Amino acid sequence: MMASPARWSRMRSDCPICGHRGWCTISGDGTAVNCPRTPSAQPIYDKKTGEEIGYIHKLTGQNAPAVAPRRAPSTPKIVRSCSEWLNLSRRFKSAVVPDRLEAIAAYLTLSVNSLNRLDIGWATAADLQQLRTSGTGAWTFPMFDADGRVIGIRLREPPSVQKPRKYAVTGSANGLFIPLEFEWPNQIAICEGPTSTAALLDFGFHTIGRPSCNTGAEMLKQMLRARSRRDLIIFGDNDDAKKRPNGSEFYPGQEGAFALAKELRPIARSVKVIIPPFYKDARAWKQAGATRAVVQAVINAANYFT
Repeated sequence: MMASPARWSRMRSDCPICGHRGWCTISGDGTAVNCPRTPSAQPIYDKKTGEEIGYIHKLTGQNAPAVAPRRAPSTPKIVRSCSEWLNLSRRFKSAVVPDRLEAIAAYLTLSVNSLNRLDIGWATAADLQQLRTSGTGAWTFPMFDADGRVIGIRLREPPSVQKPRKYAVTGSANGLFIPLEFEWPNQIAICEGPTSTAALLDFGFHTIGRPSCNTGAEMLKQMLRARSRRDLIIFGDNDDAKKRPNGSEFYPGQEGAFALAKELRPIARSVKVIIPPFYKDARAWKQAGATRAVVQAVINAANYFT
């Protein structure tokens, strides 16, 4: 019998479903995994928003752990107000050293301007420890809800770390990456993650990023419903094939982009889905030398989603 969600604890090794460690949790008896990256027939919904925030996968056969994991000790849930998140974001922003920002921008092949528009900051190891979050230091990106309030902070470890992680400050809620002074033109690009958002900003697109390939839909719908119909360009990650427990293959980035298109089509004037050819995401596409003209040509040639 599957353990109740209250007994789930953090993975102590790579997730057997998606191969990552961050975000995924395992039941106390080791028979199921909650993987927010990999869709399944048993989604988990946020009680407040109704948004899918994870997927239950039963562990059977080769992907089941040899020994059931030890239950993690229960700790009080961390809850922060939007004003607290905003103050944290401002504190991290003020800690940015210009030379280090220029170095990470060059490493990511992004402009300092686009990173600043996403309110990039820096959290030290002491900051993270104080926030009950692991790490030796990380770049920070605030995440917003549909009303423009900060509800969490995404972390990205620098390349100097042996295996850089992309995770979040403990207690964060998944939110959108919305550039400062964002306007609402007729055409809006939507992508996954802060660095892809920055890449599309560098191309000159008005862009909003969502936290992952299967989250953010409800917030985007709420924002778009409050405005007249727009032309949407949804950029999906060109992920390698992943395997479900039953052995079948799926492509999370592509499937997530088309699922979002289906959600937003009724409230948009038009929708197109773009998967970067040959490259993982918009940032990698830019890193390979793509220009605004190249990306626009691919958009022009794409069919409308119906």
